[in-house]
Amino acid sequence: MHLALDVSAAGQAQGMGYVLPFAREIVACTPPGDEVTLFWAFRPDHPAPPVGDLSPPARLKGWPIPGRILGPLWRAGLPPSVDVLAGHPDVFHATTFTGPTVR
Repeated sequence: MHLALDVSAAGQAQGMGYVLPFAREIVACTPPGDEVTLFWAFRPDHPAPPVGDLSPPARLKGWPIPGRILGPLWRAGLPPSVDVLAGHPDVFHATTFTGPTVR
């Protein structure tokens, strides 16, 4: 199984208490053979969320478009889709109120 998790909120104060512990726990509990993609929308003031050890099966992927641009696109159901961001996951979890477009 391939799980994708949006960790963009980890760069915000409210995301620190939920997103980071959740992401770390998901990575720690991922069974052998499964993978987790943690992705985040670019923020100039916070280049990457401090998610900690991301040894396999996890990988962190940044998206070079700022969240303030992605949010309106996703609310309108427009690309880029989660498949582009995370590589065709079986399960996607958004930790914000606006998740990316799905297939």
